[in-house]
Formats: sequence, C-alpha cells, structure tokens
Amino acid sequence: AWFQSQGRSIIENNKPHFFGSTLDITEQKQSIEKLKQSEEALQKSEEKFRLLAENSVDIIWKMDPYLQFTYVSPSLEKLMGYKPEEWIGTNLNKHFTKNEFIKAGGIALKAIKEYKTIGNFAFETKMLDKNKREIDVEIRGSVLRDSKGKLLGLQGTTIGIEEKIKSEKLQSAIYNISNEGNITRDLTMFVKKIKSELNAIIDTSNFYVALYESETDTFNLPHMSDEKKTRKSFPAAYTLSKYVLDTCKPLLATKDQIFKLEQKGIIKNSGPDCEIWLGIP
Repeated sequence: AWFQSQGRSIIENNKPHFFGSTLDITEQKQSIEKLKQSEEALQKSEEKFRLLAENSVDIIWKMDPYLQFTYVSPSLEKLMGYKPEEWIGTNLNKHFTKNEFIKAGGIALKAIKEYKTIGNFAFETKMLDKNKREIDVEIRGSVLRDSKGKLLGLQGTTIGIEEKIKSEKLQSAIYNISNEGNITRDLTMFVKKIKSELNAIIDTSNFYVALYESETDTFNLPHMSDEKKTRKSFPAAYTLSKYVLDTCKPLLATKDQIFKLEQKGIIKNSGPDCEIWLGIP
C-alpha cells in the first residue's frame, strides 16, 4: 500500500506538538503506474512501427479524415520520386488524374463515411509520380481508430505493380497469338493479329515476321514495317531473332539487357538502338 503524509509542528506552553494527516494513495499510485506503462508501451509500439515503415519496400502511409497525408514512409521516393516531407500535408486528390481520383477518392471517402462497419479495402489504380507520369499501383488500406473507436483517418500501403501488369499483358498476348496460330491459315490475318496483340504492350511501328531458312542460315521476311529501313531477309547468326529461335523462349529485352547480351558475345550488331525489343518463337 502507498500512503502520503503531511503535517506541521507547533510549540504550545513550551512543548512541541505535531499535527498532520495521512492519505491512502494506493489507487492513485497504481493509476500513475498504469499510465506510465501505457505511455512506454505506446512509445515502443511507435518505435516498432517507424522501424518497420522506414525499412519496408512498400509505401506505408497515414491520412486524416479529410484525405490529407499525415505520414508516408521513405520508400515513397523510389517509386514516386517525392521525398516524404514533400508528400506529407498534401491531399489525396493531388496525386491522381481526375478520372482515377473519382475511383480512389470514392473508395477512401466511403471507408471514412462507414468507418464503424467497414473493414479493409484494396484496389488497383494509377497514381501520378513527381514527373506527372502515371504509375500502376495497388493500394491496401483500413480505417484508423483510437482506443475509444473514434475515427482518426485511414492507414495502409501502396506498392508498384507495373511489372506485374506488363507480365500479365505479355502472357495474354502470347496465349492469344498462339491460339490464333492454331486456328488460322491466312498469314496476312495472322500477322494482323500479332500486331494487334503486341500493340497493347509495346509500340509496333517497327515490326516484322521472320521465317528461318536453315540451309542458308538466314531469316526471310514475308512482312516487315520499319520507320528507318525495309528488307526482304537478313543473316541469322548472332541476332536477337536467332537467339529467340535457339532458346525457344519469348524475349522481352530492354536496351540494357540487349547490351549485356552483346557483351557476352551472344549477339552482335543488333541493329539501330531500341528502347525495348520483343521476340516470340
């Protein structure tokens, strides 16, 4: 038990006397200890959250009920180009085109309006990076409440999914092209289908169909469209087309990947520089 005593002394008739009182403060002391423990637990929880957030690949964020960001993790800069201090204090609508915000803002506002009953939410959308380029992302969030259930805002994560979407488009194109090859006997129609499917992934302004001639080790070109030059055939050795044919695997190569193949001696003189090259056997 805890007690608190206070008093004072007086002298009466040349004799000292002491007057005072003693209070039982056990409950008060326990309340203070509990409060101290709660504050320490909260501080540890905040430290763990910050450690997790600052080392996470995903963007971790918080926003208030007015859709204004109050926290964002350092991983923001890698995906969006912004430093956290540039992002904090901005409103959600500043990071979307008008059409995309109708979708994203609608979901966020619904979560806030129905915060007592709504659970987690997740959706895919496009956000604007610092250069105003649209980035494909997946947003996952939940309602943020205090210990009494009062609405504090929203919290969640954002991850980039551009590679995932590119992969899905590529797989879809490969499937559709393969399926078309099984049902059509018209080369012209088949080529049109290939161009149509690939155009959803890359620019097909420069496009060709190459048929390999083993006796001469050349590729004949029954169809070719090119912004710089056209030809009927070309030697197969050390080309990207021959590499795809030999590996029997599709290749979606960036400029850097093409350079690495050249460094390894797998291909030589791949032709005019291109930002991206796609070949399907």
